[in-house]
Amino acid sequence: MPGRWALSKVARTYLLTGLTQYEQGEHRKAIQDYTKAIEIAKNYVAAYVNRGLSHPLSGHYKRSLEDFETALKLDPEYMQAYYFRPSPMRRRANMILPSRITATP
Repeated sequence: MPGRWALSKVARTYLLTGLTQYEQGEHRKAIQDYTKAIEIAKNYVAAYVNRGLSHPLSGHYKRSLEDFETALKLDPEYMQAYYFRPSPMRRRANMILPSRITATP
């Protein structure tokens, strides 16, 4: 079994691959890579935050919020989680609001 350093190196590789997928617009693939990083390193806060950023782009707003909440439980001082946490709800509101405005007489 690989040592702790090797596991964290593998998890970081998945995180970096996920970032590349995200930048290329491959959000589902990015989520898969972030999930693999989390499976290897359960407390990998950056992987939770990045997966939280990817979920809304696949229509999974609740999962996104769950990832940000998990990141904050693991590290309450991880500022990126606080900064990005409202983004899934803003994105959802931006999708729903225009249709409700036009539907209102």
